[in-house]
Order: sequence, then structure tokens, then C-alpha cells
Amino acid sequence: MSLTILFLILLAGFSVNTKPKTLEQIFENHQTPAFALRKIENDQITFDHAAGKRALNFSTPVTSQDKWHLGSCTKPMTSYLIGILIDQGKLNFNTSLSQILSDPLSDEVKNLTIQELLTHRSGLKHVSELKDDQAWDKLFDQNTPTKILRLNLVRTILAEVTKFSANSQFEYSNSNYIILGHVIETLFRKSWEEVMTEKIFKPLGMSHCGFGPPASRDLAPPDQPWGHLIHKGKLTPIQPLTNEKMISDNPAAFGPAGTVHCSLDSWSLFLKEMLSAAKGKSQLLTKATALHFFQLYKDGTVYGGWGGYHKSWSPGLTHTMVGTNTMNYARFYVSPEKNLILMGVTNSGTDLSQKALDEQLKRLAE
Repeated sequence: MSLTILFLILLAGFSVNTKPKTLEQIFENHQTPAFALRKIENDQITFDHAAGKRALNFSTPVTSQDKWHLGSCTKPMTSYLIGILIDQGKLNFNTSLSQILSDPLSDEVKNLTIQELLTHRSGLKHVSELKDDQAWDKLFDQNTPTKILRLNLVRTILAEVTKFSANSQFEYSNSNYIILGHVIETLFRKSWEEVMTEKIFKPLGMSHCGFGPPASRDLAPPDQPWGHLIHKGKLTPIQPLTNEKMISDNPAAFGPAGTVHCSLDSWSLFLKEMLSAAKGKSQLLTKATALHFFQLYKDGTVYGGWGGYHKSWSPGLTHTMVGTNTMNYARFYVSPEKNLILMGVTNSGTDLSQKALDEQLKRLAE
């Protein structure tokens, strides 16, 4: 059965705003060249629609198999790698950095725990707040391996005075997951990218995932969606290039915090794993670790580090995460109580694009 026929069969059960033409108009009106939405109920896809252009100024349409940048929706995957290390007995939620890393650490950071990093309660500074005002530019050095760039960034972050005492408050920061990525590399003795591929992508069959911009560099028309942002007052496509003047993604050293891209089919496999794990039936984690990860912790996060909220459309705890590199946007909801997964992506990171996607996911939920 073709996607078009399947969509027409399903259409009768949805509100008017989920009709293809209406959806496409909504996203076009919200500065969004392309989008994709999917709803999975009881392990069956009940809504699936992608539309728009891979990049403005080109007519190339997105397809159902295109790959999308997930931004911080990478973080749950990084959390899973920490869970695997916990199951291997190499650390636990209360393990401190001083027990893992060999570098000298200040009194402020040596006792930071895995749990505080997972749930953004470490007090570590954001990369944009580091005293080294060249720290960001150094991350784009193409002559240095990503793993070394990541190590140098970790050392710079940990050398800074923290913003607040550990576990005293919540403040979302990529720094926490960059440090966790280094922990993963230290204990597995491989790059975070290698470990992610070996421990997450391959076991789950996520064969259409990778790192960095989804599109091939230096290629036009685009073979995958390009990101878009407002530049000089105008929505502008950002082409991935070998030598970039306008950066098409966060630096590769940010990987553990948000550089994964996937097709919806591959991303669905990870979200299905999350749904199963929330019920203690993980393919990757022990039952004890899986159930612990999905318990509510503090400040609207769960022990695994993503959001956990009670929604009007879901009777139990709903798990969620948003991701953006400012040029793309992604969001998911996983509701174990309803056996429901909602996922959506855009190739624009504007506030309007985020609003449009969030509103349509809400409509799909209700």
C-alpha cells in the first residue's frame, strides 16, 4: 500500500489541521521550508507526513526517507551509553568525576556525579560563558581529531569555576553532556561516535543515522535537508561545506550533546526502545537501570536526563525532549501509558518553526 493511499485512509480520523495541504500552509506561514510528523500508536504508524523543500532556492522536495538533524534529542542516546556503563559495573549514578578521570580536578568539580551531569544540576558553565574567548573557534580546527578537540574542551570546561553548587538547582547546559561523552570515551576507550554506532545504532538497526549535517558537503542541489536560520532579516539556507563561512552545525566536539541525524524510520527505532524501556523491557539496558532512568527526578527531568511531564492527553508520565542547532528543530513525546510516540522535525530553527511543530504535535496527541 502506498503512503498516499494509507494517508487518505487515515485522514478521516484527524482534525482539519492535519490535512496535508493545511499542514503545508501552516509550516510555510511559519518560516519552515520542510517538516515531517509521525504518530505511532500500539507499535503502528497511524500518521506519517513529510513535505516541503530540502532547501530554499531549490525545488528538491523532502522524502519520507530523508535524514533530519536531531540536535539535543541526541542526549537521551548519550544517556543510554551511560546506562550501559552502569550495567557493566563501570560506574553508577553517584560515581564522581574524580573516580573516572585522571586529570587533576578542582574541589568544585571533582565530586560532581554522573547523576548531576545527566540532570543538568552540575553548575558547569556553558561553552559560551568560558573565559577562553577563543574556545569556540578552536573547536573548528579541521587538522585536529574530534576526540582531541573534545578532550581539550572538557579540560577547559572543568577548569572553570562553577556557577552554583552541585545539585542546588537546575540549569540546562550542553557542557554536562560533553563531559558525559568524555566519560564514555574514557571507559570504553573509543570515540563517542564509535561507541554510539556500536552500542545503539547497530543493535537497534538504526542504519540511517550519522553525525553532523545530514546533507553531503559541497553538494547542490541538496541530497538531504539543509538547515535554515534568519540572516540579515531573511530566512537563509545554510549549505554544509568543507570550508564554511557560515557554520552548518555545532562543532563535532559537541557530539554527545547534539549532533546525531537520522531518518524518521531509524529514529523511530530508538523511541520505540525508550517506550519499551519505560516498561522495563529494554533491549539495551537491564530492567533495573531502565526503570530507574524513566523515574521522575527533579525539576521536570527524569533520572535519564530528559523531560518527564504529566500531560492532559496522557494519564501517566510522558517523556519528551527538544533539539535544535539553531538551524533545525526536532521534538519527541513518548507516552508509555498510551503506547504512543509522537515525533516531528523541521529544517528551520526559528521560533516560528518551533511553535508550528509543537502545536501540530499537540494536535496529533489530542
